[in-house]
Amino acid sequence: MLTLPPWLQRQTQGVVNCYACQKLVSITAPTCTHCGSQQPGLWGYGRHFRKFHHQGGFLALITWGCVALYLLTLLVNVRGVRTEMPLEILVPDTSSLLMFGATGEIPLFTLHRWWTLLTAAWLHGHVFHLGFNLGWIRYLMPLALEFYGAARLVVLYTSSAVIAALLSSVVAHYGSGLPPLLQGAYISVGASGALFGLFGALVAHGRQTGSKALEETMALYAGLGFILGFTLGSVDNWAHLGGFLGGFALAYVPGLRSRQPQRLYEVVLALVCLGATALSLVVSVLHWWWIQ
Repeated sequence: MLTLPPWLQRQTQGVVNCYACQKLVSITAPTCTHCGSQQPGLWGYGRHFRKFHHQGGFLALITWGCVALYLLTLLVNVRGVRTEMPLEILVPDTSSLLMFGATGEIPLFTLHRWWTLLTAAWLHGHVFHLGFNLGWIRYLMPLALEFYGAARLVVLYTSSAVIAALLSSVVAHYGSGLPPLLQGAYISVGASGALFGLFGALVAHGRQTGSKALEETMALYAGLGFILGFTLGSVDNWAHLGGFLGGFALAYVPGLRSRQPQRLYEVVLALVCLGATALSLVVSVLHWWWIQ
């Protein structure tokens, strides 16, 4: 008989921790007897969600996903890989980045590949770019996870990435007459927009809870990031700004505020974000092969 992998196997009997209040409930209970949340066992997948939350599942997914996609962008066109010293080492060919979902003014307004708003944050332009972003994400994500929870974290991260990419692309399309440092991106990749979204969400959490130290520290890091972006070349500064403002604003949405029990709609929305991103990656590759 066919055996499903562990992450697809449902629990059909016994008890599980409610995803909202973490208290034990029957796996078949339609509502939590402690907090009233619907489907406290998440249709038999409550243990998987609990493991995803407490073992940093989203962090691992981003880390290995970004590394795997970076390697794929190198391997699909090895001859096109280049190195531009001192920092841009092992740069994938532009066509490889476009294949896997690079975004920007050209993909959005010329090629009409709007789904790349979801995929670009998983791609990177060179080794230092990948290492720098993942290093900051591994520092910030445990903080955001503690304050917002796993489901809200996925929604904040994904939404900030989309807002960042959209702002940069729109500025590039309509602001071609701006000085070079103020222009948007014609082709853009990288998790830095979502990274700045985490900065913004943590600043908002500090303001809402009165944690002045956290607010000032995250604002300082974000400010240094903006300064560094204007100092280095080929940095998507509009994406940084869009991500920060997006994460900050989303953290004030009543359903996404920190320090609240997670709700069923947030879990479903997080699954939609992950599923849409995976689907967009597949569509990007298939569409690129088709137009070629």
